[in-house]
Amino acid sequence: GIIGMEFDEKLYWLFIKACLGNGNAKWDVIDYYTPRIKELCNGDRDMEHDMMISIYELFDVMMKNFEIYFNEVNKK
Repeated sequence: GIIGMEFDEKLYWLFIKACLGNGNAKWDVIDYYTPRIKELCNGDRDMEHDMMISIYELFDVMMKNFEIYFNEVNKK
């Protein structure tokens, strides 16, 4: 994992739910990272918004990639 960050079981399960399409979990994960996003963006609201949308869309990408992988494994 990331050095200096402890495993957070609640966050882990939010990620799982978010990757399975749970919209509330997607926003809960974004809320978890919002203080860090604000810090990284130095008050640039457009950048904050873009980062949040990118995280939200990432869950859909992860799910699609899992489905592709799962279908490939099932063909064997």
